[in-house]
Amino acid sequence: MLLLFLVAYCDIPLGTPIHIVPEFNGTFQIAYDEGVVRLKPEDEGAPGFVEDRVVVMRLYEGKYEITMQGFDLCHCPEKNEIVGCTEREASNLKSLYDIVTSEKGYSIKQDNKCWVKGEYDKMFKGYLIRLELCNNSNDQIWKFEDVELNNEEEDQARLALESSKKRLAYFTRHKISRKTVRPKVTTPMYYGFGTFRHTIDSTKLSDGK
Repeated sequence: MLLLFLVAYCDIPLGTPIHIVPEFNGTFQIAYDEGVVRLKPEDEGAPGFVEDRVVVMRLYEGKYEITMQGFDLCHCPEKNEIVGCTEREASNLKSLYDIVTSEKGYSIKQDNKCWVKGEYDKMFKGYLIRLELCNNSNDQIWKFEDVELNNEEEDQARLALESSKKRLAYFTRHKISRKTVRPKVTTPMYYGFGTFRHTIDSTKLSDGK
């Protein structure tokens, strides 16, 4: 839907590869081979914008920034977890997190508290971020895959990261039932993509853990 919105309103040819690059003032840009389109939070009511929600990850001052446009991110006081929000005022929430990865998976931390855990799942063939919703019987499952960016793609996306380990993070969303022994995908859908830098050396993170 977002691509259809861009084609209809921004004159981007259908089928054109695009990259979503976050900006730290709350906006993000969509770069393609003929220019850059900028979308702001107030554009949220545009056709196709809310339906095709965007998740972006980017390294900033030694930490990863996770920006979730259209899908609110909150803190669940009872379980000390990151969960989906219901309050409107949380829709523009942006926070910095440390991401530590290992052969067994990864964890996302803030203030040395492990909020979200991920592990490699053979069924989905990728690493999963699990967000447990406080008031919902279903889990939100996030899957991402690492894809190398070539020089042309990096130039098109106008990345500001100074690293040789740039990646394109491709996200999908799956709803599963917690009651089943083997997770069953009920509503797979495209969920967005962005840029991030990956490291397996935890000492390179801000808190060294």
